[in-house]
Amino acid sequence: HHQKTKNHIKQIKMISQELFDETLLENEELFDLSPTAALQETMEEYTIRQKISISHLVLSHPNSTSGKNERLRRKQYNDWLSYLDTLIESDGSVVKQVKEVDGVIHALRGVRLCCRDGWSDEVDALST
Repeated sequence: HHQKTKNHIKQIKMISQELFDETLLENEELFDLSPTAALQETMEEYTIRQKISISHLVLSHPNSTSGKNERLRRKQYNDWLSYLDTLIESDGSVVKQVKEVDGVIHALRGVRLCCRDGWSDEVDALST
């Protein structure tokens, strides 16, 4: 990811969801923090002290019910995108012979619903 400034391009540092979650859990255990305090500490550690963007991450505790659900949903969304990406040739053209048309339609519906409505019960139904 790059961000344009006046005369040059500034690279934006980012981390993975896995590293964020690992750091959060380590902070919670190491400093004996509550889940909320550990989340806050980890967010500050990356954004304020290390100047790393976390805007692309799921920012909830990975062991909470909502955190687990959000991560599962994000994985499903990424799986749909990865599947659709396999249908694009290196030159940008669409694969000529798609064997699983139903799979393509399913993935496209899931991505469209997520982009249009965020995550909903309708999307949950497609995930199963």
